[in-house]
Amino acid sequence: MTARLGRRGLAAGLLAVAVGAGGCGARPATPGTSAVLRPDGGGPDLSDVIYAGQATDDALLRLLALPAQKVAGWGLAIASPSSQATLPAASPVAFAYSQTTAQLRRPSTGAFRRAFAELVALLGPERSAQAHGTPFNGTGTLLVVTDATGSPRLRVFTGQSSFMPDDAQWAGLGAGPQPLTLTLTWAEFDDNRIPDGYGPFSGGAVQFRIEPP
Repeated sequence: MTARLGRRGLAAGLLAVAVGAGGCGARPATPGTSAVLRPDGGGPDLSDVIYAGQATDDALLRLLALPAQKVAGWGLAIASPSSQATLPAASPVAFAYSQTTAQLRRPSTGAFRRAFAELVALLGPERSAQAHGTPFNGTGTLLVVTDATGSPRLRVFTGQSSFMPDDAQWAGLGAGPQPLTLTLTWAEFDDNRIPDGYGPFSGGAVQFRIEPP
């Protein structure tokens, strides 16, 4: 009995440490920014999404589960294409952008992970945390190109600051009703999750055309 109580007390202590450590270094919490996947595993259709730069579907689901906030100074500077540009149909042009904010100070979660791992070891068998591969960390950006009717023609989720469409993707964009609109949404991720106050943010939008072939 004494040993069992001691085990429960240690587990409770570790959980308290984990909860306290999770907030260290994080920006103040913003209401409504806790992203949680549906327990039944359902969600939006992501079959057309292209992933790049170590981005994962789990991270994207969390981004899509929350409304993007439009915050002054937290957009993305779109370098390419330029607004109202007419681009050649023969050769793809990269979508490129950069953050306009100061470098984000991401939360320190090392203490949380260690405490949680010890808690799991005490209370039961450890579950795999990488069912869909290595969890995504860093800045994730969702690029969506819609045509003049508002229909999506290209969706890319990436951890990089640019994306170069291939010939087939570019031809598909050119075949859609013009003009096209590139819209960006981004967030900071820690093991596929979005810490409170770290997004998603509206990254801005730009309109352009692809000339007839």
